[in-house]
Amino acid sequence: WKAAMSLAGFLCLPLFYIVTLADTLLSASAEKSNTEVFTDPCAAPLTEAPPRMLHCGGGGHGVLSDIALALGSMACIFLVVANVNCTWVQELKQEVNFGAKDARRTFAAIPTIIVVNIAFNLCFNSMSNAFPSQACQMDLRIGSMQLNGAFFHVADAMAVVIFTPIFEFCLYPVIARVKGSPVRFGQKIVAGLVMAAISNVAAAILESMRKDAPYLCGDAGFSQCAPGYSDDGAEGTRMKDISAFWMFIPFVFVGIAEILV
Repeated sequence: WKAAMSLAGFLCLPLFYIVTLADTLLSASAEKSNTEVFTDPCAAPLTEAPPRMLHCGGGGHGVLSDIALALGSMACIFLVVANVNCTWVQELKQEVNFGAKDARRTFAAIPTIIVVNIAFNLCFNSMSNAFPSQACQMDLRIGSMQLNGAFFHVADAMAVVIFTPIFEFCLYPVIARVKGSPVRFGQKIVAGLVMAAISNVAAAILESMRKDAPYLCGDAGFSQCAPGYSDDGAEGTRMKDISAFWMFIPFVFVGIAEILV
């Protein structure tokens, strides 16, 4: 039954990709016909609570999104459960260069690959979506110009360049000397997942601070990378009175997690 479950898991993957692609295409076509209305909180009466501004992005068609989620979940569960113990892989009657032992090792790696990739990418993908969108609603001003939320990706690159030699030539040897054995690959993965989780916790704390901060009105203008910004600068999303450079913190933690994982 494990062989059948493993096969079912592999078959779910192409179906998952097809449904996800269809959902994305249908969502993109639906967004073109939608008109978003943005309310300027600086112009709203004090008795009215301004609506929260979120980054653009369609939520997808509910049914297709649910089907894609179900297929992806089934694929992961089936492949992990079926390949935790690969005793179901048997030798073929005819001689082949790739034997059952090699096949078991290959299939046995699947659960680790799936679990680590899902756990890490759940946090890592925030760097490409949530983090820049969050920065775009913070104070991006430097003098008379504004930075883009994507600028803060430089912190991730800087962390990788700076901390890689520190880890390789300082931290790992010190830990190995203290514990009496080299730092194992599994230990690096666990530490990397913890760092990725810390990056999202830091971003969540900053988001709470951003929500509590007052809007920048007057000459501050609108955020040029947040949703609703018009070419003439007359409409858009107001920035909050908290420096976007605080976003360097979660980006640096993601860079450290990349080194470890």
